[in-house]
Formats: sequence, structure tokens, C-alpha cells
Amino acid sequence: MKNSIADLYSKLTQPDTEPDWNAVTDYFQKFGFSFINYGVVEKNSGEVLGFYTNMRPDWMNYYMESAFGAHDPWARYASLNHQPLLFSSEQECALEFERGTTSETVVKETVEEGVKMALCLPMHNTRANMINGFNLCSDMGDVQFRNMVEEHGDDIFLAAALVDSVFSQQPISHCSYGSWVPNQHSRFMLNEREVEVLRWLSEGYRNDRIADKMNIAPVTVNYHIQAIKQKLGTKTREQSVALAFKNGFLR
Repeated sequence: MKNSIADLYSKLTQPDTEPDWNAVTDYFQKFGFSFINYGVVEKNSGEVLGFYTNMRPDWMNYYMESAFGAHDPWARYASLNHQPLLFSSEQECALEFERGTTSETVVKETVEEGVKMALCLPMHNTRANMINGFNLCSDMGDVQFRNMVEEHGDDIFLAAALVDSVFSQQPISHCSYGSWVPNQHSRFMLNEREVEVLRWLSEGYRNDRIADKMNIAPVTVNYHIQAIKQKLGTKTREQSVALAFKNGFLR
């Protein structure tokens, strides 16, 4: 598998191109993972801000519209732990959720979607206020899945660390393949300074004028704009303003 990891690294680091999420899914599917999720989690709350994923768009839309990101026990685990977790729908595991809650609904409906087994890999990196993590899912049986992870664990963990090192440095925005799914309902999406920058952008101000209004450096304004686009999953300031109005960040 070492050559496969080298090939993966090459595909993820092509100059002047976005990392190829298709290459990531192709790599992990060789082990029998059917769904590959790389989530971005708000560090303090454990709420999902978005995913790179190959799950069905209608399922992901349902997940986001139902605000499951605020109750996802896999996301909560990733935000609080550093060790891998193996989830099995056939046996008890360390994934904690209360019966009769939305968290239980998330687990139940995810299993119904075909996630019988999952390997949760928390990735605690240096991105401010965020934690990344993999949830590698499969419809294998319990014994088959555990044997696969035991046999190929080193390659899986190495590849996950490689992907995280690349994707954690990327803007949280739509990638070329449309695989980034933002949580547009997150309470933690924009802070007060970012909303203020958006407000001035909506009134047509340039960066230098916004800097004067806010008494900050133009480079700081640009930093805020880049953070806004990352969080909203947009490519332009115009798209950011439009989405901010749509989601109620601006009135």
C-alpha cells in the first residue's frame, strides 16, 4: 500500500489545483469503506461546521436541514478524544448518546443509511477553534470489519494523517467536485467581527474603507473575508453577502 499512499500524496499536492477529494475516496474504498467523511468540528461545542463527503447529497441535505450536526455523537467524540473509535451497530461501543434524544436519532438513521460499522479518527491540528476528523464507514459485518482494520490499520491511519495535513490547510469552501457540504445553520459560523465586515461589504465598501471604519489594518479585513468565505463555503464576497442575508446573519 506504500505506493498507493505516495500516489495519493501526489494527487493531493498538484500545484495550482485544489486537493482531489475523489482521490481520497478512491483510496479508502480499496479497504471496503463505502462512505468517507472528513468533518470540521467547532472545538468548544462539538458542532459540525461541514463535511467533505461522498454520501448521497439528499442524505447530507437532510442531515443539515435536521440540524443533526449539533447532536452528532461521532462529532462530539472527535472533539473530546484523541484515540480512534470503532463503532459497530452489532455490538456495544464507546460511542456515547442518550436514549430518546436527537443523538440517538442521528445514530439510528445513519445506520439505516448503510453505516453498519465506522472508524472514527479524531485529528487535532492547529486550525483555530476547529477540530477535524474522519468517519470511515462500511456496511461490512462486525468480524470482517475488525479484521480489515487490524490488517490495514497502519496504512489507513497514515493516509488519514496525510489527507488531514493537506485539507486542514485548505479554505473551507466548495471544492472542484462539490464534495464540501457546509452547515449553513451553525450558530458558530460567524463571529461578531466577521458579521461587521459582511455588513460593510453589503454596503459596497472596499477593504481599505472597511479597515478605516473598524479601525483595523486592511490585511486584517482580508483575513476576516477569507474566514467568512471558508465558513460559508463561498468563493466570492458577493456570494458571501447573499448567503449571509439568506441565513439571517444580515438583516
